[in-house]
Amino acid sequence: MTLYDDITDLTVDAGPLQYVGYHVDPAFPRDVAGIRLRFAHGAWLVGVDSDDDTVTLQKVEGTAPAGATVVDAGGLLPWAAALGKHVQWRWVLENQQGYTDALQIEFTDRVRVGSVTIQVLAIGSALRVHAVLPVETPLLVRPPAG
Repeated sequence: MTLYDDITDLTVDAGPLQYVGYHVDPAFPRDVAGIRLRFAHGAWLVGVDSDDDTVTLQKVEGTAPAGATVVDAGGLLPWAAALGKHVQWRWVLENQQGYTDALQIEFTDRVRVGSVTIQVLAIGSALRVHAVLPVETPLLVRPPAG
């Protein structure tokens, strides 16, 4: 399976996001080595390929591997805003050198009509999490009088 296959499986059918866990090495407490996303119908692990610092995504079973330190990140921004929401859109981002070094996922609440877009970027064998914020274009010209 490729990154594109795994991200295609990450759809609305996965159900709402229920849990987010950061895999960390206690020696590097600010570096996120992996992000476990558990939905109602499956779990995925976002990671980093240490050979080329590209982002990885794989469907996983069960709990975290033995020996992994996992920290509940569901209360942290931007994940707290994504809990309970479904995947609406997902992207694989490629840098100017042709490496797939980021994923972007939009989580949507269709009942209350809200969404949050999160980008996970692989940098230096660690993951960085970004909130993607919409910016409304201001009124650039006055509309014609009518």
